[in-house]
Amino acid sequence: MATERTTSRAFSDIVRQLVGRAFNLALGVVVTAVIARLLGESGFGEWSSVLVVAQIAAYLSDLGIAQVGVERAAAEPEREAHWIGATVALRALVSIPATLVSILAVLLVSQDSEMVIAGVIVSTTILLSGPNTVSALLQLRLRNDLNVAVTTVLSVVWCAGAALVAILGGGLVALAVAFLIAELAATGLQLFLALRRGSLSLFGSRELWRPLARVGLPLAIAGVLVLSYARIDQLLILEINGARDAGLYAAVYRVLEQMGFFPLTVATTLLPIVSAAHPHDPLRVRRFFQTATDYLAMGSFPALGFALVASTQAITFLFGDDFADAAPALPVLMGAFVLICFGYLSGNMVVVLKQQRRFMLNASAGLVINVALNLILLPRYGFIAAAWVTLATEMAVVGLTWFGVLRELEFRPHFGRLVRVAAAAAAMTRSTACCVKTHGPKAQTKETPAIADGGSSLCRGGEWR
Repeated sequence: MATERTTSRAFSDIVRQLVGRAFNLALGVVVTAVIARLLGESGFGEWSSVLVVAQIAAYLSDLGIAQVGVERAAAEPEREAHWIGATVALRALVSIPATLVSILAVLLVSQDSEMVIAGVIVSTTILLSGPNTVSALLQLRLRNDLNVAVTTVLSVVWCAGAALVAILGGGLVALAVAFLIAELAATGLQLFLALRRGSLSLFGSRELWRPLARVGLPLAIAGVLVLSYARIDQLLILEINGARDAGLYAAVYRVLEQMGFFPLTVATTLLPIVSAAHPHDPLRVRRFFQTATDYLAMGSFPALGFALVASTQAITFLFGDDFADAAPALPVLMGAFVLICFGYLSGNMVVVLKQQRRFMLNASAGLVINVALNLILLPRYGFIAAAWVTLATEMAVVGLTWFGVLRELEFRPHFGRLVRVAAAAAAMTRSTACCVKTHGPKAQTKETPAIADGGSSLCRGGEWR
């Protein structure tokens, strides 16, 4: 009965998150529509590059301790306040040098003074990493819907700010200020909601800093490596192929980033449940692992099928004719999305199974593969090569990680439902292809709205929206 109740709560938590995150996705349509039209391809490339720099640096403020803190608090509920307090305090401390690293990197990659100022402002949001870590209290209580509510406030304020900047004819700096205001508003709400439902001990938890950092450091290094090989291509394209190509690739990559709300939802709910069950109830761990695998297949296979037959129509509808040249990259990145979905699942299991060091080696191999292939292929094939390199890198890293996780769990997934999901996705793809062929590409105008989010939330629970 306890397992059934937990499963029911987990399912409800996932559904509530999906509804909230879908609404945030809709708000993202407006934000990127405004930013892409305001800045154009080149300006959008600069803005996206600033966000990538800050995003990578924000992971330095994590040190892997956010996931480890949740896992430890779930495994030792009697010490929850101390584990969460240690997590918040340590992240706040580390966010200071991470912010300085971000500012230095911005100075190195910026192409003009406006880009520098915007980058410095965006970098200051990393200092909010510590306070935002109280979201772990809601995650432990399977109230991730409240964390999504905080993200919704962030999206609404950010959307309104971006629209105001566009109306007033502002640029990168004004957008960065609006971004910072949105983050401050969301952080205040995060603290209010989390501390009403739990407590933390900041000053009585210093003895936990060392074990938290020791366990989390390999995971942190792996996380930075993963983020680096996932997003360093944006900076390489900017330097090798120019701002326009960087803008095109950033636009289509926004679709991939936004799709990440689905595996993030499943993984966020799964972590505390599996942590509480491991290692004394391995059967329950395997059951939840199989269920999560099935859910992720249901969400990712149809996305790939749609992109295979309607990428041009989707990109021109979402971003407008100016971004039509980015369309060929979408099916490739959606192939990577399928792998990324399963990568979220195996990434959480890495924490539970204490395989951080092995994961770090896998991520290191991924970074080497990614950078080497991009340096070889980008000068000749442009940003399309970056999409294929992303797919190849995810295939290598996710494959190696899954092999280690399955071997540790002594588990072989059941593929019956996966086959049925793949068949249903294939049927959907065929129907979509017929529809596209029948109706043909619709004429697009400069006023066609754009999708994705324009880059909100650098440090909210590790979620890059």
